[in-house]
Amino acid sequence: MFISVAAERENIGAVRAAVDRAARGFGMREPARDDLKTLVSEACANVVLHAYADDAVDRPLEIEMTRQPKAVEVVVRDRGQGVSARPDPKPASLRLGLLLVGAMASSFQLRSARGAGTELRATVALEAA
Repeated sequence: MFISVAAERENIGAVRAAVDRAARGFGMREPARDDLKTLVSEACANVVLHAYADDAVDRPLEIEMTRQPKAVEVVVRDRGQGVSARPDPKPASLRLGLLLVGAMASSFQLRSARGAGTELRATVALEAA
C-alpha cells in the first residue's frame, strides 16, 4: 500500500482508515491493528506539526505498508526540514511521539537529513504481544 497526501491535520483520519483496511487485508489482528493505527497517527501528527516551515506550499506526507512473514512494516516519510538539534519546544514533543512509537513497534528506525526530510520505518507484529 502507498498513500501520498498533503501533510494537513484533516488528512490523518483518512490515512488511519486506509492503514486499518490494508492491515486487515494483510491478516493483522485487531489489537495489533490498533497499535499500528496509533503509531501511524502519531507519526503523521509529527509530520503535520514539525516537518515543514509554516509558509511551505508543498507539504507531502507519504505512507507505505508492506507485509512481512510475521509483521507489517510501515514507513512514514516527509520531504521537510529534517530533525535538528536546535533548541526550541518542538523537539521535546517529537521525542514523546517517538517514545509511543517505540512502545508499540517491534522495531523502528528514524532517518533524517537537514532540509531533505525524515523517514520513520517501523515494524509491528501481526499479532499483539
